[in-house]
Amino acid sequence: MKEDFLKFVWQQSIFNTSNLVTTKGEAVEIINKGFLNSDAGPDFLNAKIKIGEQLWAGNVELHVNSSLWEVHNHQSDRAYNNVILHVVFEDDKLITNQKGNTIPTIELKGLIPKHIYENYIELLESKQWIPCENLVQNDDLKNIKLWYESLIIERIEDKSISIEKRLIETKFNWEQVLFEEIAKCLGLKQNVLPFELMTKSIDFNKILTHSNQLMQLEAILFGQAGFLNDKINDDYYQSLQKEYQFLKQKFNLTSIDSSLWKFLRLRPANFPTVRLAQLASLIYTHKRIFATILNANKLNEIYKIFNVGTSEYWKTHYHFSKNSPQKIKSIGKSKIDIIIINAITPMIFLYAKHKNEENLIEKVLDWLSKTKPENNSVVNKWKSLNLPIENAVDSQALLQLKNNYCNFKLCLDCRIGKNILYKNGR
Repeated sequence: MKEDFLKFVWQQSIFNTSNLVTTKGEAVEIINKGFLNSDAGPDFLNAKIKIGEQLWAGNVELHVNSSLWEVHNHQSDRAYNNVILHVVFEDDKLITNQKGNTIPTIELKGLIPKHIYENYIELLESKQWIPCENLVQNDDLKNIKLWYESLIIERIEDKSISIEKRLIETKFNWEQVLFEEIAKCLGLKQNVLPFELMTKSIDFNKILTHSNQLMQLEAILFGQAGFLNDKINDDYYQSLQKEYQFLKQKFNLTSIDSSLWKFLRLRPANFPTVRLAQLASLIYTHKRIFATILNANKLNEIYKIFNVGTSEYWKTHYHFSKNSPQKIKSIGKSKIDIIIINAITPMIFLYAKHKNEENLIEKVLDWLSKTKPENNSVVNKWKSLNLPIENAVDSQALLQLKNNYCNFKLCLDCRIGKNILYKNGR
């Protein structure tokens, strides 16, 4: 038995309320169960309970066993003096409040429908990928669709927390923070950290002062990434070094350690050198990227913004001084999708909230609905459960469900879990 389950049972009135009595035999009538308290203090506030002939207004506290009242030291806490009813699964001890008054208690053991309790235990003890994997039916999965909108907003808000913190640190420099978020998306998980450190190491406004010269942009980015500290017999490399030495003194720059970058087990197209060259081209082409994205209306406009390649040198290189067959190295649609999902969406969402422009939220959700879903192990597992995943809204909603509900067995907060709880005769 878990206290969360008891709260759910109380909140949803999933117990036999006919002839309800306290442990002392007094009749109990629940006029108002109160509302769930998410802060410190009693579990339900502002309840109205008739006990015997007396109508009480106050709070309700729940425990698996009555004795937990004293384990939690409620008997010494004045915040619990206004508790009018103690709801427990099993009454194992007489308890009092700080004033020494006995708290009326009702015991739910035997009052909760057997099938609901058994369904809950089965979910709780499940070892499957999701707790309901062996219990869920096709009609349950179809019902998830109705929950997608709430889940996708939850996921965007979760992603926005760290971004908003960074916005505050930069005094709401939207261009700077988007620059950082785009770079992290380009880095894959292997190079997220060095991309983050590199982009935070220089003010984006300083980068913009040289955004009309692609060579200087590349010098700043490769220099700050720590790639220009070697002796390499390559004209392009030496030109970058020369430019960077000038810019380093001008802006008093300090580069990150190049050893942070990972190349091993990466496809050459994902080498950080190539991604840095693409980032430089993106800034060179659009300058203020956030403003450009903000003015876009259709998803195709976003793809056009990020449809940039590299300078000539990188068409025949993946690394300095190492020639490769000529190839145009553009960012790629799948990588742009990742940028839309993980950088653009939470940034525009935050901007819309700060500027109170709900139309921007609708616009970005429309973009997500037209963006391909991610291709990862979690999304593919959902597909194996015969769940259609048509776009990024679907995949992001299901990632939120798995990571924030299923992994913690919060079945009582899940629409599917609630449906399973109520099923009888399985």
